[in-house]
Amino acid sequence: MITSRQQKNFYAKIDKSSDCWEWTAAKFSNGYGAFQLGKGKTVRAHRLMWQLQNNREISSKEFVCHKCDNPSCVNPDHLFLGDALVNNLDMISKGRNRHLSGEENPMAKLTNKQSLEILKDPRTQQQIADDYGVSRPLISLIKNRKIRNSQLVELTT
Repeated sequence: MITSRQQKNFYAKIDKSSDCWEWTAAKFSNGYGAFQLGKGKTVRAHRLMWQLQNNREISSKEFVCHKCDNPSCVNPDHLFLGDALVNNLDMISKGRNRHLSGEENPMAKLTNKQSLEILKDPRTQQQIADDYGVSRPLISLIKNRKIRNSQLVELTT
């Protein structure tokens, strides 16, 4: 599974100064720790920690969940194994299933006010996209009220 050298390297990347043991090395874009096991083989640090602590492989249908909801935590006391149902129930019970839309979403490229301005803008979609530094398809989605519709209704009333 993992060599003793890799294991030593793995544990060296953990900060145990708080209750959550923080992964200090590379992370995936969603905040989960990333550990390189070999060329082209990167694994999630919390999954590897669970495997090391429990001395068994994890199937592709199993999830390593966090009691603490901290994706970069690798503290084995904070990790538990479950399937998709357990993972989803855990997410729902902790209120993490809310879909963030509009400017609530940290990935949003435009504010709700900008989206309202775009709706009213008579120029071509490409001209608008160029001005706002976004894609023309995004402008199209806003113009056709495929996204931002509920937020925009609130702004216009």
